[in-house]
Amino acid sequence: MLKILKHEWLETWRLLLGAVGATVAIVAVGVLGHWVQVPALSGFFYLAGIFVPVILVTAVFAYLIWRYYTTMFGRRGYLTHVLPVSGARIYWAKILYITAWMLVVLGVAIASWLVFFRVSLSQDMWASLKQEFIASFGSLHKGVLIGIIVVAVLMSFGQSILYWTTGLTLGNAPQLSRFGHYAGMVISLVALYVIGQVVAVVGLFAVPVSLRIEVPIGLEFGYRFLQFVNERGAVPLVPFGFIVTELLFYAVMIAVSLRVATRHISLR
Repeated sequence: MLKILKHEWLETWRLLLGAVGATVAIVAVGVLGHWVQVPALSGFFYLAGIFVPVILVTAVFAYLIWRYYTTMFGRRGYLTHVLPVSGARIYWAKILYITAWMLVVLGVAIASWLVFFRVSLSQDMWASLKQEFIASFGSLHKGVLIGIIVVAVLMSFGQSILYWTTGLTLGNAPQLSRFGHYAGMVISLVALYVIGQVVAVVGLFAVPVSLRIEVPIGLEFGYRFLQFVNERGAVPLVPFGFIVTELLFYAVMIAVSLRVATRHISLR
């Protein structure tokens, strides 16, 4: 596996580190422009603080998924398959490499957003946001809150990574590739999306395990997409049953992808 990781690193580190460095530099210039009150850089600061980190995360993710496809099933696949390692190790190395880089760029994006909001918001506004956050989640132990945030982030990225890699992998299986090289992948991605929605609904409503946190009705945060409003107006966090069913779905996607990828590589 280390040979595959080294191979991936040698082929991508310049581009990926360059993208991260460029993002940090652009955000730093925007922050500096705000601090020194340069009118010409005022609009650039807001553009850099909000959109550049989003572009970084999206572009890196698209690039890594594209590399997964081209080096596993595309014209460059032979360079990967001639390495003296098993198909399972190749698959796991690529998944781990994608995950590691996405965590890096996510950390850079979050740090950029924090700097942006800390510099652009007034002291009173920043203090007000902190108080509202503490009032909303103050009843939780700090470790529990951090754990929920970590799990939510990992599941969010894990879902995206596994969805695309599994969809591309299954699309190249003999059963689907007979419909056409690209048609098989489209069919696979659509089917996975539908199945994923069904699994999510089952986890949210059919598994009666949840963690309820009372939150003021008027509170509007980015985490609202993770919440449901009940009949009393209280907002409980997403049921833990959702986590259970999603993890099972992830395990199935990994198992199927491993089988298809291993067979595909063994036939090359």
